[in-house]
Formats: sequence, C-alpha cells, structure tokens
Amino acid sequence: MEKIRVMIVGYGNVGRGVVESIKNNPDMELAGIVSRSPERVKKTVTDVPVLSVNEPEVWLKELRPDVAILCGGSKDDLPKQGPEFVRYVNTVDSFDNHSRIPEYFHAMDEAGKTAGHAAVISTGWDPGIFSLQRAIAGAFIPGARAYGFYGLGPKGGLSMGHSDALRTIPGVKDARQFTHAIPEAIEKIRNGENPVFEPGDMHTRECFVVLEEGADKDAVTKTILEMPGYFAPYKTTVNFVSQEELNSKYAGFPHDGCVVAAREQISGRGRMGRKWFSAPDASLTATMICKDIAAGFHAGAIVGLAALAAVREFLPGCGAYFKWPNDIYVREKKLAGILAEGVIAAGRISGVVCGIGLNIAQSEADLQPLGVPATSLSICGAVEVSAEDFRQSFFRHSQESYRRYRENREAVLLQWRQENRLAGAQLTAVKPDGEIICGRFAEIAADGAMILECAGGRCRFDCGDIRIDPAMIDFDAL
Repeated sequence: MEKIRVMIVGYGNVGRGVVESIKNNPDMELAGIVSRSPERVKKTVTDVPVLSVNEPEVWLKELRPDVAILCGGSKDDLPKQGPEFVRYVNTVDSFDNHSRIPEYFHAMDEAGKTAGHAAVISTGWDPGIFSLQRAIAGAFIPGARAYGFYGLGPKGGLSMGHSDALRTIPGVKDARQFTHAIPEAIEKIRNGENPVFEPGDMHTRECFVVLEEGADKDAVTKTILEMPGYFAPYKTTVNFVSQEELNSKYAGFPHDGCVVAAREQISGRGRMGRKWFSAPDASLTATMICKDIAAGFHAGAIVGLAALAAVREFLPGCGAYFKWPNDIYVREKKLAGILAEGVIAAGRISGVVCGIGLNIAQSEADLQPLGVPATSLSICGAVEVSAEDFRQSFFRHSQESYRRYRENREAVLLQWRQENRLAGAQLTAVKPDGEIICGRFAEIAADGAMILECAGGRCRFDCGDIRIDPAMIDFDAL
C-alpha cells in the first residue's frame, strides 16, 4: 500500500498530537516537520527530517509531501501560512476564529484554485466535528437553532487558540485562557425558549497572564479586552499571575470530568502490570479525568458507582457489588476492573486518571483464557445490550456521579462503602510481596484501606488481592 506522506508545519502541542495520530493510521507516514525553529525541534525529534519553514524548495524536494497539516495558531500563523502553503501542497488546518472563517475560506479557496491544490480548513472540534453535528441535526430538524457550550464545570474549559492569541501580545510572557459557559443561557434553552444569542451571551472569558519584566499591565489589559474575534464581544476577566502560579494552578488540560471511551483497546494494563483484554465492541473501555478530587481512591468510587448504576439499568436485581479495592463482581465472578492513577504536575498531584474495563458481550468461551472467574452482562442475561448503549449509559451516570461527589463528597463515599458488600465476610488478602492474611472484612478506613479482623487483632490492608471462597459467602444475601 502506498502511504500518504504527511508533512507537519509547526511543532507545538498540536504538532505533537498530529505525530501521535499518524502512528495510529496505517495508510499514513510522517515525511518530516518544518518549523520556524528547526534547531529547537531537532533537540527532541531525531527520527524524521526537520527543516526550516522558510525554505519551500528544500522541503518540497526532500520530504515530497502529499499533504501538509498546518499546526500554527489561528490569530497570526494560519492567516499567513495557509494561503502560502497551499501554493505548494494540499493542506489541512484547524483555523478556529469563527468570525473570520468566511474571510479565511475566501483566501484559501482563491490560492488553492490558482495552484491546483485542495485545502481543508477548520477541522478541529469547533469548528470542525461540532459543525458536522450541527449540520446533521439541521437535516433532521430544519430551522432549529444549534447551541454549543464549552466549559460547563466550575473551572471552565481551556482554550488553546485563545491562549495562543494572548501569548502573541507584546509584553506577555505566558498565558492561559479559560472559557466559562453562562448557566442562565443554558437554562433558557432547557426551558424551551429557543433564544437568539449574540456573541458574549453564552460564554465568559477568564485570562491568566504572566507579564514580561517591565511590561505595561494596563496596556496589556486594554489589548486583551479590545481584541476582535477573541475577547472584545465577551465579558472578559484578566488576572495577572506569576509563572510559578500559572504552572502549578493552570497547567495542562482542565477537562475535569471528561470521559473518553474506545470501541477497542489494543494495549493497556490492569493493576500490578496484569494483561488487558479488549475485543471490538464487546467491552466498556473508558477513562475519566478527575481533577477536583481529594484522594486517589475517590476517583475509583466515582467511576465505580457510575458503572454500577449503568449495570443495574440493564440488569436490575443482578446482585452486582464492589469487591475491594477496585473490582465489580456478580457473585464470585469479575465483571469489571478499575484502575486509578495520580497525575503529577509541579511536584504535586493535580488530578486522577481513572480507567475502567467492563465485560459486556463476551461469551464464557471468550473469557476462559483470562484464567480467573469472570463474567459479562451477556452471560448474566443482558443479551440484547449493545456496547454503544452501555457506553452512553455510563457517560450519563459518570457525570451524575461526579456532580454528586462535588456537592456532597461524604454521601458518595458512604454509598461506595455500602456497595462493598463483602463487609463481614471471611476473606483472604494477598499482599504484593506474597504475604497472606486471613480475616473478617471489618470496614474500610477513611483513607480507603481495608481493615481485617485477624486472629492477632485488626490488620490494615492497603493494596493487593482479595480472594473469595464462594463456599464462605451467601451471595443471595448480598
């Protein structure tokens, strides 16, 4: 198969993401990277050519690209680079300044037609994927208004494009911009008012800015508030912070509560490095980001309660329960496993990434190679449940579970403890070093550890495996 040769233009966050995406597409190959700072990029990229963006004759000859993916910012980079690059090669970009898309389209269309090259513009989330969704919805409900909200959580949503626009301002050393949805606007739509919104009616902007030494704070503020297409139409708050504060409090992607699911997971791991199995459309394989969280095991409680709620939606009365520390069982067989890991930023835990794998459509023969007693929703009787239906249910319950946690953390943790229904049962605990402890499951400590009543008194069990003896447990009573 002849592969599509892709050239990346610009090597920031978007460029690095494109590199990873190309690896997952067998019909593509990375021909090389062109950058304004090729020497900087060469320090981290050594497996493909890195050339100067200012030498088109060189990169055309050496890289022979079929398409260039333009990874620059929408404020200053793409309006100049787009029409220039489409003169030499087919291009794809994610230009996201909504108010200037007609102008940008005209420039790219004219340049592309003149050169005989195709240009696909504005292929990000919004515009891009969300634009397609609005078009599809409009085909089913002609004349309906489409509304898109971003940053529904208390911390808002990070905008890469707007952050990049801030960093182009003279005197700005670094910056992040967060978008906040206006709750009153959402309620108007939910109440069926079908309002007509002007720019600024649906979102506010919050900016965190680090100034260059000696920069004029008032001049920077004025430039931000008056920037057309980005901040001028919106209620915008400008906060000046140190670089240390920006890095520690506002680094990374704050998509708190975001859940990502895959139809198939081709690699992964469980606890203690165990193998991971995932057949196409036969499992729930999902990850949730939890940043507003007090302890790592709380994420497992949030995700686990959401999964239990989804299971009971399709299999009411199935007897599913938590088996400490992070499994969901039906009787003596494992239905799901959960793994939570802390994310370290600036020397501290900035959040928790919590993954879950839950068996949906596997048969007993499918699960036999696992080597442990396992079951699936299908084996338990939910034979008509599709993986997509269960995913949608889990998405819904995960957001509800996280919302309840934010509002009343103790109530959620109490429910999690109550769902650990093996309390009072005789269990065998195996520590990572192989030490075996036998005792009665007494309770779960405040920090999530299991407390066993053993022959020599109470024993604390922080991590490891819990083995069930089915003969010792009345599953019908759970």
